[in-house]
Amino acid sequence: MNPRHARYPFFAAAREAVRESGVDLAALVAEGDPAVERGRERIERALTEGTVDPADPREWSDRDNLLSYPVARILVSLLDSHAAVEKYAEAEARTAYRRFTEDLERDPDARPDPARVDRDDLLREFDLDGAVRVEDPKPGQPAGKWLWLGVGAYLSYVDPKWGDDWRLVNRELVAGEVRTEREELYRLLREAVGDRVAEGSRSRA
Repeated sequence: MNPRHARYPFFAAAREAVRESGVDLAALVAEGDPAVERGRERIERALTEGTVDPADPREWSDRDNLLSYPVARILVSLLDSHAAVEKYAEAEARTAYRRFTEDLERDPDARPDPARVDRDDLLREFDLDGAVRVEDPKPGQPAGKWLWLGVGAYLSYVDPKWGDDWRLVNRELVAGEVRTEREELYRLLREAVGDRVAEGSRSRA
């Protein structure tokens, strides 16, 4: 199993890997496969701790972590609770946010890690690769601090509950692009993850 698929099981490539493996999720449940127990833990920790990280990472293989994601989405849908689905999706998004910010902020000279993701991969995953343009840094400003994001992509993921600072009327908007800080883009990507997880879980209900 690809370690990146285990780290980011909501990626399209991870879903395709599960499909191509021919794994029967119902059979996993019937057989008491470790991935099912990891799936249960995934939900329990999401609902009680706000994370889907395992309590003991050494206990589970990449296979267990990857397959636990579709198992968890099925199990949480069986709770027949919109609130549970939303809380689970938020925990998946929060965990993913922590992971991808670690990946994107790590030392570029660090040893390559196949489980890690880079910004281009992450943007492509949510069809944002053509919607983000890095602003040329001003003197003394770190590269990549400011970006320009297509207004359609921006509005797709902004949550009105985030406050006035996120309202389009209060943003710098030029030629259909919204000026956005790097950390704000990360927050939008976190919302994109949550939306994907929630939609997939609800569709199974």
